[in-house]
Amino acid sequence: MGKQINFYIELDAFKKLAQKALDLGFKIIEQLSVPSDNGLYHGECKEHLLLDKVDFSNLRVRYYFYLEDAGQLVFSDSGFLDTIRSPVIEVGYSEIHENTISKDRMWVSTGYWEDSETFINRSEILGEKYDSLTRYVKKLAPYTEIQVKFRNGRTGISKEYITPYLLDLLNTMQYECEAN
Repeated sequence: MGKQINFYIELDAFKKLAQKALDLGFKIIEQLSVPSDNGLYHGECKEHLLLDKVDFSNLRVRYYFYLEDAGQLVFSDSGFLDTIRSPVIEVGYSEIHENTISKDRMWVSTGYWEDSETFINRSEILGEKYDSLTRYVKKLAPYTEIQVKFRNGRTGISKEYITPYLLDLLNTMQYECEAN
């Protein structure tokens, strides 16, 4: 369970969102899925306090905003971040390739079940800062009616959060937004 906002945000707008997260006291975590000798994958994470230290060139990275004041990070045995139990916000940005723009999201867990008996709620401060970041997303990417392409190949009209830059690509360059 969680809260999320879906959007179409390019890398430059994502960097503004990431800087806002840093300003609110978050650390940025890059998580890379790395192949192991046994053919399986394990997670490797890097924490950053400065935006210019983040490597945005690797498309196989997943990004998280980590609020240390809300608790400790929890990892699986294979080194992947447990996004349900960790005080993090999962976030990504739209990829632009072959005239197609992907949708991404910002998501935070509402809590988790401890030993299947007690529900542990998300930290209140994490929830407040998530709401602040959501308001910022809505400034970066106003809610706009656009044409989207569904997986079955059909198109339709949908109201989505999209940056002016990506909206311009849709309107002038014949790009398509994936509906997911």
